[in-house]
Amino acid sequence: VGGLLNATLGNLTELVIALTALRAGQYMLVKASIAGAIVTNTLFMLGASFLLGGLKHHVQEYNRVSARVQAALLFLATLELLVPSALAEKDRAPVEVMQALSLGLAVLLIVAYALGMLFSLKTHRDLFASPEHAESGEAPWPLGLALVTLAGVTVLVALVSEVFVES
Repeated sequence: VGGLLNATLGNLTELVIALTALRAGQYMLVKASIAGAIVTNTLFMLGASFLLGGLKHHVQEYNRVSARVQAALLFLATLELLVPSALAEKDRAPVEVMQALSLGLAVLLIVAYALGMLFSLKTHRDLFASPEHAESGEAPWPLGLALVTLAGVTVLVALVSEVFVES
């Protein structure tokens, strides 16, 4: 649950940037910010997870169901970013049509994300549980250490995301 909350709220800076930029009519800035967040979250966090996990564990396992759900949501988000841009370049559709399309796709993406959260946290919780980890005898982290680590990683991701957006 903590990881899902971090993934959800960890991009709060991109959301604030996007809303502010949308009000100012800076649509390219919004696209760059969202693309930077996607690249940061997928490549940087995945690479860091592999690296840090590999330092302690020679063989790493992952939950295939979770990977499929996350890959499907990422693919859907990518399509929803590309479709309006591709149509705008090809058809030169009126601004009102493109805004309606973007709004509709954004609503669909929010609904898909909410349903994905419901799927992983409520209806199919057993598919996302890790019984091997619970049985390994590892002691849970103290709450203070977990919160400091979560805050540190959130700040690190925000900094790396800003670097990607600026470049």
